[in-house]
Amino acid sequence: MSDAAPDSAALPGAVTGAPTSDPPAPTPSTVDAAAACHNCGAALHGRYCAACGQEALPLAPTLRHVVGDVAQELSDFDSRIFRSIQKLFLAPGFLTREYLAGRRVRWVSPLRLYLTFSVAYFALVSLTAGAGVTVRVTQNGAPATSSEERAWLQSRGFQSEQEMEQAIGGSLVAWMPRVMFVLVPLFAWLVSVARRRSGYTYPQHVYFALHAHAAWFGARALVPAARLTSVPSLEDVAGLLTGVYVPIYVVLALRAVYGLTTRRALRDTLLILTIYGIIVVAVTVALMLPFVLWGR
Repeated sequence: MSDAAPDSAALPGAVTGAPTSDPPAPTPSTVDAAAACHNCGAALHGRYCAACGQEALPLAPTLRHVVGDVAQELSDFDSRIFRSIQKLFLAPGFLTREYLAGRRVRWVSPLRLYLTFSVAYFALVSLTAGAGVTVRVTQNGAPATSSEERAWLQSRGFQSEQEMEQAIGGSLVAWMPRVMFVLVPLFAWLVSVARRRSGYTYPQHVYFALHAHAAWFGARALVPAARLTSVPSLEDVAGLLTGVYVPIYVVLALRAVYGLTTRRALRDTLLILTIYGIIVVAVTVALMLPFVLWGR
């Protein structure tokens, strides 16, 4: 018996029958397109990239895939917007509470809701003459005569009260949307002061302020919409309803988000809306005052 091991004996760990040359490098056509994210190149472990969030879609989709994708996007958006609008107006504080709890996918973001309803409100206001502004010229507290009124208006570059009303209304429509980007954070600060022991940070109070203002703009949009119908009684009813809706909304929202009793929510609502209302009136007067003092 020979002591030498046969040449064909396999050494421990060796692979028998292995090719003696390296396999050919994979070409781009043989690489699985779903193995890596097309956007950032990270390895995929599901339908969405864990690194950047992009969905893993084929580079050359079929027509059926495109149609299905469009239908899904539209249906998802429609369901989210309708759910969000319903909860925004009928369940004060619900969306804020959901957002603070991290349940955000099913709902439209607070900023998008605010922008949607604020743009809708100011668009409707811009269609109504004078934006609800009324100008009355007086002399020492008494109504001015037609000649005195005409002279005062002409000294400021206007031919009639209606022309001045339209100019002031146009200024409010142009500037108030911009001013609101300062007033909304100010409202959030007032809430944070009133609820300073809530444990929430200032940005979380901003979510509350955005939802509240989105609901207010949506409700207030009924007033210029009613004004477009030229039915005075309808505009009065819309103004009355929105005037009642706003404070009730704040009370219910404070209860839902901050867990307050009705009594404490009423107290905080009175404090916040009183200070905020004074500031809004002061800003509005500041926008109107240049037309009264210097005209155009």
